[in-house]
Amino acid sequence: MQIPIWILCRVVDNFGDAGVCWRLARSLAAARAFEPTLVIDQPATLAAIEPRIAPQTGRAGQRAPQDTQIDGVRIIERASIEHTPGGGLPAVIVSAFGYEPPTWLRTRLAGGPRRPLWLQLEYLSAEDWIEDSHALVSVKPVDAAREHFLYPGFTERSAGLLREPGLFERRDEFRAAGGPATLLARLHATPAPGQRVMSLFCYASAPLAHWFSELAACATPTLVCVAGGSAEAALQTALGRPLPIGVRARIGQAEWVRLPMLDQSGYDQLLWSCTFNAVRGEDSWLRAHWAGVPFVWQAYPQADGAHFIKLDAFLEKMRQDAPESDPEQQAIRALMHAWNGNGEYAIGSAWQAFEARLSASDGLAARYRSWVASLERQTSLTERLTQYCLDRLE
Repeated sequence: MQIPIWILCRVVDNFGDAGVCWRLARSLAAARAFEPTLVIDQPATLAAIEPRIAPQTGRAGQRAPQDTQIDGVRIIERASIEHTPGGGLPAVIVSAFGYEPPTWLRTRLAGGPRRPLWLQLEYLSAEDWIEDSHALVSVKPVDAAREHFLYPGFTERSAGLLREPGLFERRDEFRAAGGPATLLARLHATPAPGQRVMSLFCYASAPLAHWFSELAACATPTLVCVAGGSAEAALQTALGRPLPIGVRARIGQAEWVRLPMLDQSGYDQLLWSCTFNAVRGEDSWLRAHWAGVPFVWQAYPQADGAHFIKLDAFLEKMRQDAPESDPEQQAIRALMHAWNGNGEYAIGSAWQAFEARLSASDGLAARYRSWVASLERQTSLTERLTQYCLDRLE
């Protein structure tokens, strides 16, 4: 019998929070141990990346339906459970990224002989301290509610990384069956002979103007598939005009194409179809790993510079056993820091060093493959969360 589980999601950072929670819910459903319900405060945001919801939302501005079933996941709006709903309680409550349950549910968590198991799913981090905090239990002093903290991370001492069953098989089958060519043609992004394809998804603070200039002057022709959002203004400035979706424009050796909104499967396939991916935040960062090709990651920018601590922690994990003087690792570090706005690194020279190694040999790509292969061998977040619950449920 499947275990009822609620995942509580609050949309804070555009599509990232909804995206992670939706992937987790679908992954748990696919693993068949749980019967997941995604409780989300802004279902219309989820509808933007899940088109099977969108046809039911009606006119612009209307809310998504309060109860929808997709891929074994029930989707309901947070407002529908603000007061005690009909039916029984789930066995497990997951508060994603600190989202508090409604008052009535919090009361149930604090008492009763069969209160739900309450998990706090935190943001993904490579910092060492999460290993000591993972799986700790805190008892709330106000009402004695017990919360269990799960910290996703890049080591076996963390909650692991979100990865659905059969992901790598689907990726490899997609590539083997000519999926990249078909997808890029649909997106008006079929590369010209000798032209490499990259994807771009970033925050507004990414150094796009200088990077665009480097691509335009580069010896290798490049087609950049630009996701909507923060890159659009920089692209418009570079071109001197807006670029409509599906239209291509060129400056020197660089060409750009604006992408339509993609669902999660479509975005995964885009990453699988490119030779380099620029990603941000959490969801696209992790999906770039599973593509198995070189990428640059932009951490969520923080005014106090805390994102550089997170970046350095990640780079240290990614380095594995290579010496700090390793040229591939130095190229990766310089580009990541320049991309994240560290003034000690110039994006021009950082990209030139990175791009030279990207084009000249397999060493840089091999470094990424080695890192990703080490993560593929680890137990996934889906499996670890499942086992954690089974060990604690009666």
